[in-house]
Amino acid sequence: GQSFDVAHIAGVVLGTILFSTICATYGRTVVTRLPIWFVVKGLPTPATPLSFVVCLGLACGIITQAIGIHPIFGFLIAGVMASDHNALSEHTRSVITQMVEAIFVPLFFAGICLHVDFVENFRPGLVIAVTAVSIFGKFAGAGLGTWLVTMPAFDRLPTAIAHTPGGSMGVLLAVVGKQAGIIGPEMFVGIVFASIAS
Repeated sequence: GQSFDVAHIAGVVLGTILFSTICATYGRTVVTRLPIWFVVKGLPTPATPLSFVVCLGLACGIITQAIGIHPIFGFLIAGVMASDHNALSEHTRSVITQMVEAIFVPLFFAGICLHVDFVENFRPGLVIAVTAVSIFGKFAGAGLGTWLVTMPAFDRLPTAIAHTPGGSMGVLLAVVGKQAGIIGPEMFVGIVFASIAS
């Protein structure tokens, strides 16, 4: 009934807030100190910190899935916790970035292509409309923000343009929306193309 739905939604919201708070405080402290401890103990680098970050992302994904939200949110939280520049060396962060870009990102997009027929669900009018709204919306929103803060006039246009691209986040939102049944395959294809175009 309605009470169950409200209770479920409240549980998901409270669980998300609690998990995010713990990760942003105690979790961030622990995650910052552990890579330093790895170095002190002479554990192999970047293999040990890399394995730790991957396991951290998987653990956070499992927890957020159990809470009732998409595992991608868990991976984002893990990335925030592991983003402290003092915790990981520049070399280790470079290795992690290269691994993500060379392995996980292609696998992610390949997985998307396996579940959606982009040719069959391509609607030119919808793709153009979504792309126009996406690019103009982000440009206009960022541009409005530059007028609401103290900023030199010559920095306003570059700032608005810099906020226009949103490929990876747009695709992530499209995946979450499709899996939740909020959008159909045609809109999914439109959002993916808009993200790439931006």
